[in-house]
Amino acid sequence: MQIQTMTGREKEHLFTCYYPQYAAEWAVTFQTLFGERKEKIITVGDGITNRQSIIDHLPVYTTTEVKRETVIPYEIERNAFQEQGKEILRKYFLYQRRSWKVPVVQWEQTYVIYAPYQIEDVRKGAGNKMKTMLYEVSSGSYDKLEKFPIIQQFYQERGE
Repeated sequence: MQIQTMTGREKEHLFTCYYPQYAAEWAVTFQTLFGERKEKIITVGDGITNRQSIIDHLPVYTTTEVKRETVIPYEIERNAFQEQGKEILRKYFLYQRRSWKVPVVQWEQTYVIYAPYQIEDVRKGAGNKMKTMLYEVSSGSYDKLEKFPIIQQFYQERGE
């Protein structure tokens, strides 16, 4: 199965799963004190819980061949993501950017992207306890697996 994944340095011999995300490009026309402006804005959202945020640029991604059983399936439809993204941008431009008129938010394009995560057992602390950590491939950062219940459940169901 071929999917679009965020780039990063994967480690060998670790359990890898691919978390679903959407990214969308928008054109927003709004009124400022100095006149009408038009900006391109990008939102990114979780494909399971539909939490969204505004980002500066699209993440770098490549087409990757993966096993179907390592991909966490989407639970949010693309239309639901786009509707919520439009509302988030409308509120952002009204309340944060202080638009003088209701902004016009136009959808341009939506991308389906997967974020790769790996599960690694790491020795932590003076007692050399083994701790299961989540490694985010795109950023190279670690976090506790317990903080990500969806990935933790997926790992427990399919992990090694």
